[in-house]
Amino acid sequence: MPWSRAPYGPWTGIGDGSGASGNRSRGVAILCLAVLVGLGAALPCLAQEPLRVSVHLESTEVFAGEPFTLQIRVSGEEEPEPPEMTAVAKDFAVAFAGPRSNNSTQISIVNGKVTRAVTRETILVYQLTAKAAGLFTIPSLTVRAGARSAFTEPVQVRVREPLKVDPGTLSLSMELSKSEVTVGEALTVSWTWTVGTDVRGFQFGLPLLQEKDFHFPVVTPEIDPALRDRYLQIERPDGKPILGMQRRTRLGGRDVVQVTFHQVMIPLRAGTFALPKSTVVCEVLAGYRQRDDRDFGFPFGMLDRDRGKVYRRAVAESDEAVLMVRDLPEEGRPADFAGHVGRYDLRAEAQPTDVNVGDPITLTLYVSGPEYLDRVEGPPLEANAELVRDFRISDPEPGTVDGRLKVFKRILRAKHPDVNRIPPIRLPYFDSNAQSYRVAETAPIPLTVRAVRVVTAQDAEGVSAPVAPGGRTLQAWSRGIAANYEDLDVLENRDFGWTARARTPAWNSLLAAPPVGYALLLTLTLAWRKRRSDPAARAARTACRRARRGLDRLARSGEDPHAGVLDILRQYLGAKLGMSPGALVFRDVAGPLRAMGLPEGVLADLERLFETCEAGRYAGTGAVEGDRPQPVVSARTLLAAIEGGLS
Repeated sequence: MPWSRAPYGPWTGIGDGSGASGNRSRGVAILCLAVLVGLGAALPCLAQEPLRVSVHLESTEVFAGEPFTLQIRVSGEEEPEPPEMTAVAKDFAVAFAGPRSNNSTQISIVNGKVTRAVTRETILVYQLTAKAAGLFTIPSLTVRAGARSAFTEPVQVRVREPLKVDPGTLSLSMELSKSEVTVGEALTVSWTWTVGTDVRGFQFGLPLLQEKDFHFPVVTPEIDPALRDRYLQIERPDGKPILGMQRRTRLGGRDVVQVTFHQVMIPLRAGTFALPKSTVVCEVLAGYRQRDDRDFGFPFGMLDRDRGKVYRRAVAESDEAVLMVRDLPEEGRPADFAGHVGRYDLRAEAQPTDVNVGDPITLTLYVSGPEYLDRVEGPPLEANAELVRDFRISDPEPGTVDGRLKVFKRILRAKHPDVNRIPPIRLPYFDSNAQSYRVAETAPIPLTVRAVRVVTAQDAEGVSAPVAPGGRTLQAWSRGIAANYEDLDVLENRDFGWTARARTPAWNSLLAAPPVGYALLLTLTLAWRKRRSDPAARAARTACRRARRGLDRLARSGEDPHAGVLDILRQYLGAKLGMSPGALVFRDVAGPLRAMGLPEGVLADLERLFETCEAGRYAGTGAVEGDRPQPVVSARTLLAAIEGGLS
């Protein structure tokens, strides 16, 4: 009987085993190989952190026209793709404020075992503004990262109708400096906020700044230090600041305060645009409640300046504005037109003007024109046929704005000695007032270009008597280049072996390198272990340096200084005193600092800085007294005083 069935399991061949047994062995091997390949492919996926997303709202109950923040937190991927927000845009104006990283590391030591937990999270931030009152649902959003995807949970938002107030009490207007412009022509949009009552907690909604058909450059106006308490700052949807000026006036027989903000905008395409309405949401004084005798028993009643006042959320809405944008005409357009729109003047200077062929000539071009010059490009020199024929021209550069001028510098090099001038430089532009193309042109600049004697190979060989640049005769030219040749007789025969090698300094240095390197490595390792043995002391030593670097970054970033300085102070004092910096206030650090010998004057300055930063962070910049110094400057001075007082 050639085959028999085993009591358990698959068929088993008996006999010579040369047939089915060999096939089964190969099948088992193939199966094992497939399992190993599958495990190898699955291991990276198993090791990869799963993609998780969650959605967070600043508030689930808002007012129509009130901007609020939506955050999508993504963990498991550092560069997720922003989700499609078309479904959300039906009920809300959507502005993407960009991604933010939220990485943290937590180290815990239990029974001598160190555990390190690293959290990497990306936050996609959006600003939403409700278009109308009602109950709306933000649907499930799909977040993709490579081949992976995850979904958020739907969230309901209740939008209430805000309180309507008298326009003389609260109003917002939006005006354009021009109602008709040409593509590429800059204009200014101005918002004027009129307030005739007590308000607090304002927030602007500017959906115009989210329009993709316009460019909104960041323009920083000159600030008058004498009027610094009259400036008010709001933020664009992208986080950039817009500065406004306050003034008191009379309107409709009453005293009001008006704040005016300006923003430059440049249309990118032609058409007729109905610009969306802007809004400002704030709390306005609606009345006073009757005083209760029990109010005097409230322990902090004396500190509540709004006690007895009743505030209601209100909204002021501007009218829509209509802007007509004309396209640039084709008729009469110069061949070298580079998109300049407005009215321009051009002036040129060159240094030096007495050169040799190939010497650099710095050509400086001064362009004046519209009020906004940041996006203005220099004249297209490569389109000037005479300039290209006679000069080598350096690559274009972006230029620098100097007041009402934009300055461009280009390097020219004359190609031949027949050049006797820099030809006129042209700047074609479209005059939007005259509705025609015009050209700004510089005067030609005279040049003196001298020829340069070039030493050839024949000169080097001594065929002729060459003259070097500057009129100097080459030395020993009569014998030619052969005078520099040497034969093998100049070579010296030297013995090279292990004995000779051992006597060389390089060989001795090579032998000494391993023990010296080991000793150096041991010294560095011991020093590193000593530094890491006491993390708290190390953090205290480096706290001041890290705080100063943080203040420098804060001063350059243009962010709200009050919140930034408050966080830096907490980190610095927490490291110095060995305390958790998360929610430090002045009363937490006053006792330890006083015990360490810090002078009372420095403590008083620290308390004032805490009060200023907390007021600016939690109550807005309007709550900070205008005559107080800038918090970054105060923090730098205070750091030096604390370090000196504790030393």
